[in-house]
Amino acid sequence: MNSAPRPSAVPGQYTPHPLAAPLLSGVAGFVDTAGFVALYGLFTAHVTGNLVTAGAALARLHAAGAGEKLSMIPLFMLAVAAAVWFIRVRHARGHAALVPLLAMQAVALVAFLVAGALLTPRLRANDGGWPLLVTGGVGVVAMAIQNALMRESLGGPPTTVMTGNVTQLVVEIVDWIRLRTTKKGDASIRAQVAARLAKTATMLGVFVVGAALGAFTMSTIGFFGIGAPVVALVVLIAVERRRT
Repeated sequence: MNSAPRPSAVPGQYTPHPLAAPLLSGVAGFVDTAGFVALYGLFTAHVTGNLVTAGAALARLHAAGAGEKLSMIPLFMLAVAAAVWFIRVRHARGHAALVPLLAMQAVALVAFLVAGALLTPRLRANDGGWPLLVTGGVGVVAMAIQNALMRESLGGPPTTVMTGNVTQLVVEIVDWIRLRTTKKGDASIRAQVAARLAKTATMLGVFVVGAALGAFTMSTIGFFGIGAPVVALVVLIAVERRRT
């Protein structure tokens, strides 16, 4: 008999599979780095990065790619809004939204792969332009869905932007050292801090590995490497479907 916790349609009551967050963190690192390498510094998951690179281009009076990067911001917002609307409707009808959202993200990443593979010659010929808008836009939609599902369907630490996780890692290290050296708190408190430290460190480590693999595959087989995070999402979908 399977005793794994079942997904709930009520936000905040679903305990995700322990592999869900680390796997999505690896997907984010892979896709964001792949996009950065192939799309002239465009980030698919990191909105702040697009603002910074667009601002730098404008400051140098070299606006190539700046408009494309800035256009990703409203696209990202619209995709998040659509995903959140979908989640709210699913919850109102008594259904969980995680598996459909993961499926939508997988489809969007397949579209990212196809667009990138078909438009890479035009990307190079146009130095960005509309091929960058199309390819980058599909990638941004995919990662906007992940941002929405992490916040609304899974909860927990972010998987796409690591600044908060790095900060949390430092906090947990400080707490762990303090508890170990001062002997304050009982064993259960120390165990909780150690567990949080391990979880945060895992998220960061998997993101870095995903980023390295994204850069490597993009430099070797190009956009066909996006098949790797698609497979990861398909595996996660299969795992979550078995738990429903």
